[in-house]
Amino acid sequence: MQVAQRHSQSARVLLFKQCAGRGSAASMRDGLTSSPDMVDQPQESENLPTPGPIGRTIRMVVGLLLLLLLALIWVGYSIGQPSSLSSLLLWLGAAYSCYSLPDVGSLPFGHEPNRWLQVIVACAVLAAGLADLIRTGDFLGSLQAFVLMALVIYTIGVGGVSYLLAGIFAVPG
Repeated sequence: MQVAQRHSQSARVLLFKQCAGRGSAASMRDGLTSSPDMVDQPQESENLPTPGPIGRTIRMVVGLLLLLLLALIWVGYSIGQPSSLSSLLLWLGAAYSCYSLPDVGSLPFGHEPNRWLQVIVACAVLAAGLADLIRTGDFLGSLQAFVLMALVIYTIGVGGVSYLLAGIFAVPG
């Protein structure tokens, strides 16, 4: 009896040593192993449920509102002289863009840019404002408007399309 227990225990220790770099202890207990490069990856059992009709509707509405904001900004600045409403919408869009840039910046590229992307973009906006100040004497000139418009088009466009598609395809998360 003791020999069988020792043999069983030594077999478990040997199995544990063989599988030590190939996944979590829970996956080894269940007989599931993974490659060594997937040690830090979440397990498949941690999937989020798909959203219901309310969650999908909210995502689609937020996506449509973001795309509507982008369209209003675009129309306000493409007509000619922007009104005070289109300027306000541009600055609201720029504030949203600066806030959501770390999240939206990772969507098309697949890696997390952290908060340094916000610092880089803020420095670019300030540099464009200083260049306008030197060139025309006005801090809010055409170069800074161009940089802000590019930022707003990218972040609100990607974010709006992302929300809209997440609502249509019921993406969990």
